Amino acid sequence: MNKLILNLLMVSLTISSFGQEETKANLLSSWKNTQLNDSNRAENYFKLISKYYQQEDPSLAKTMADTLYQFTQKKELTDQKTKVELMLGNLEYNNSNIELSLNYYKKALESSESNSDLKNKAKALANIGQIYSLYFKYDKALDYLEKAKKSAKQSKDTSAIAAILMNIGNVYGNKFQFVTSNEYYSQSIELYKALNDEINQAKIYSLIGDNEDRSGNFNKSKKYYFRSLKVFREHNDIQNERQVLFSLSSSYLSQKLYDSCIYYGKIREKIDQKLSPNIYSVTNYYNLSDAYKATGKLKNAFEYLEKATSIESQLQQYNANKKLQNLEIKQIKTKDSLINVAKTYQTNLKHQKEKTTLTFFWALALGVVLLIAFLIFKNVKRKQRKAEEERLKQIEEKEKILKDLELSTIDAMIQGQEKERQKLASDLHDSVGATLSAAKLQFEHLIKDEIDAKMREELIKKTSTLLEDAYVEIRSMAHLKNSGVIAKNGLLPAVIKLAENASGANSLKFEVQSHGLEERIDNSLEISIFRIIQELVTNVIKHSNATKGIIHLTNHEESINIMVEDNGKGFNPNQVTKTKAGMGISSIDKRVEHLDGKMTIESEKLKGTTVIIDIPL
Repeated sequence: MNKLILNLLMVSLTISSFGQEETKANLLSSWKNTQLNDSNRAENYFKLISKYYQQEDPSLAKTMADTLYQFTQKKELTDQKTKVELMLGNLEYNNSNIELSLNYYKKALESSESNSDLKNKAKALANIGQIYSLYFKYDKALDYLEKAKKSAKQSKDTSAIAAILMNIGNVYGNKFQFVTSNEYYSQSIELYKALNDEINQAKIYSLIGDNEDRSGNFNKSKKYYFRSLKVFREHNDIQNERQVLFSLSSSYLSQKLYDSCIYYGKIREKIDQKLSPNIYSVTNYYNLSDAYKATGKLKNAFEYLEKATSIESQLQQYNANKKLQNLEIKQIKTKDSLINVAKTYQTNLKHQKEKTTLTFFWALALGVVLLIAFLIFKNVKRKQRKAEEERLKQIEEKEKILKDLELSTIDAMIQGQEKERQKLASDLHDSVGATLSAAKLQFEHLIKDEIDAKMREELIKKTSTLLEDAYVEIRSMAHLKNSGVIAKNGLLPAVIKLAENASGANSLKFEVQSHGLEERIDNSLEISIFRIIQELVTNVIKHSNATKGIIHLTNHEESINIMVEDNGKGFNPNQVTKTKAGMGISSIDKRVEHLDGKMTIESEKLKGTTVIIDIPL
């Protein structure tokens, strides 16, 4: 789900400030000029929104686009209507309103088909395909993307074809079909070479690097990462540069090359200080914390863990402010609507007053008969005014209800945040507080009491163990805050889909065997179990060299049993347990421990591996 880089903003900086304002004023003036034909007015207003507001002020751009959309519908401007529907879809997508975004893209598809607009039809199809990919509906996504490619070829839009091929490659990458994914990436690169577009070539080299890294081909992935990094630095594209640096740092962490992980992670950190932080900034700090912990530098590990949680809280606050801003915009729209109603009412009264005066003069000329007609007319007007006053009163009552509803929504949001803070404070007090208190007592005993060297060494080891426990508890809490919604249709369908997507990677075939999962269990528990299975499957793909894997899921009413086995090369589980790092075992062990579960690893070299996990319900 990558957002567009602010290329339009970079281009606009090369234009003088005076010239920019003049162009903006000219476009706005053209929109307001009712003497121009409707098509030109709509086209100029679309340019004004896309050029000056879509990137700089998305909220205002959304309001302006809504106005233009109503105008194109009223005037039946089909070409401009399609463009505005695509723009509204992009604005809603960037604002994380995925369902609204999909609705606008489907409208754009319908509009483009009605007027045979192949270029915009390709854009609508491609955007719909990307959204279905977000929902893990990969086959449906590929269907729309193939249709988009066909339309783009018919319109001879080389740039669109290249972008669609890249998106198809992304979908196959998500399905763990890395060879097919790289084939589409290669086709896209050839087209971008013909267009002399080095930036998009570099983006695809980075994506190929991701595929090779996920396949365990670390030397190949490093080659592609450095190739893309060189281009981004030559073009001073720090947005894409920091993304590649994150990929490099994460790759080195998975290889246990902690010094290299720290080196590239800290370069990424310097770029983050120049730009706004994002969710990858949080993950980068978690990676640095893990790397420092693995090298024994606990002070640095704590420092970066604190940075990660701090930025994560800032991002959550930003999202909350964004929701409040949207509520304010809705309130302003409601107020504007009421003002328009009042103006219309005043205009109607003015016209009716003129009619009344004219009727009065006719009454003087025509006598008693017309005077009676005039009195009847006045009576009708009195009833109309009364009805209008009642209608305005109803509108005011509806406005009050809307405001109360918005305030209730805000209160609920604040209460939810407060409950989350209270829960975190309670967890810190009950769990981490107790551990640190014990460590404090050990330190006081060391300082105050005279003890022999052997006893002193034993107390130091116990204190170190207590501090390590405190660190693990804080880390677990931080990770729990970052869990998202997965497997919308339930645990079993999500695991089956995961197995289908993982099958085919390195000639590996997965199957799922389940018992007693006809009914869904608690949503948060489903998410945790899915993450555990996902990590185990990734380990099989990257490390086992297996050709077959089986995922067993059994509901024993009082517990859930998970068993993942493969026929790969195997390993010595005692070594893994001692190090508690690498191969995702540490992460899985923490998740299982958090759920009060038990994990057993059975493996022998050349005889495969079986991981058994029991989690109480």
